Amino acid sequence: MPDPMNPSVKEAPACPGPQPHQSGPTRFKVPPGAVDTHAHVIGLPPDYPFMPERSYTPPEATAQSYIAMLDATGMTYGVLTQVSVHGTDNRLMVDALRAHRQRLRGIAVIPLDCPDAEKHALKEAGVVGLRINVLYGGGIGFDQVESYASLCR
Repeated sequence: MPDPMNPSVKEAPACPGPQPHQSGPTRFKVPPGAVDTHAHVIGLPPDYPFMPERSYTPPEATAQSYIAMLDATGMTYGVLTQVSVHGTDNRLMVDALRAHRQRLRGIAVIPLDCPDAEKHALKEAGVVGLRINVLYGGGIGFDQVESYASLCR
């Protein structure tokens, strides 16, 4: 939706949300312990603001709908990847990880000056990696990989 207070700012194009009614494969059985390795939870402004400079505008995608998709498709576990539109604001993903500790892990986006206490809290919540995103903004690009690598130790 365009900003009525600033007509020169164009809204990033919308992108489709997840399919609301998922089902598992019909030609094979998903093995126990299967992991969906890349999904996002997305909150809506004002509670979860979007990055002003972004390449798309997504609809809401809740942790509850993601867990329902895992169940419907026969997946045991999932990995949430911090979505670019929320930048380094990992709050929603961390809330989802804490609510579903037995099934979910996360990949966060953190600033290079992230305090040690925040890194520890992310790890305790279930974050197991850091995201580099060169396509959609809102995170760390290749030009910062060396600096970012030191945060992973």
